This record gives sequence, C-alpha cells and structure tokens, in this order.
Amino acid sequence: MGKIAFGMTTSLDGYINDRRGGFGWGHVSEDVHRFTQTEQEREGLAIYGRRMYETMVYWDTADQDESLAPSIRDFSRVWQAVDKLVVSKSLEKVTSKRTRLVRELSADDLRRLKAETDPGRRSPLRTL
Repeated sequence: MGKIAFGMTTSLDGYINDRRGGFGWGHVSEDVHRFTQTEQEREGLAIYGRRMYETMVYWDTADQDESLAPSIRDFSRVWQAVDKLVVSKSLEKVTSKRTRLVRELSADDLRRLKAETDPGRRSPLRTL
C-alpha cells in the first residue's frame, strides 16, 4: 500500500501565486531542484488540478533544452517518469506522457488509489 503525501509551495506570507496568478515570483536554486527531484523520484502518482498541471506540463519537454542547467533537465526527466492524474472539469485534454484526466476524484477513489499503489512506484491509474 502506498502513502499519500501532500506538497505545497508557498511564499512566506502563505500565497502560491502572485497578484496576476503567476508562479514566477520565486527563484528555484539548484539545491531546491535536487531536493524536489529526490522527492519526486519517490512518487508513484502525482495528482494535479488544472492550473497546477498547466504550470507543471512545462517539464514534459524541458529536458530537451540544452541551454538549461543539468539539474533542471534532470528534474524534467524525473517528472516525466511519474504517472500523473489531473482532476479538472474544465480542461479539455492532457498533453503530457503518463497522464490521465478525470473530471472528479472522490475520497473513495483516493482510498482505492492509495491501497493499489505499490510503494515501489507502480501507479494504479489503470483502475480509475
């Protein structure tokens, strides 16, 4: 049985985005990328809402940009390897690999995903 872990990036004053709704307010150092990469490597399934998915889908191709630092390209490859579930009623389709779109996700769905997730990183997306 897998574990459920919640991750949230916020500024010191408790916000995740700026006044315009953007996420570009924070500088992510190489150390932060490496830490996040280590955490991401342990995930069997990442669950996103529409707006966070639209931000994170950047990582589906970032590893192809040779002008980026190796730590950024490495994180991109790790992000691509994790199964992703996007919960949205408004998103038309997902464009990244290993990603499935659902319109809703109930507490029972989460319980089943948790029970069916192998701690060794096998995702239960096929059952949803």
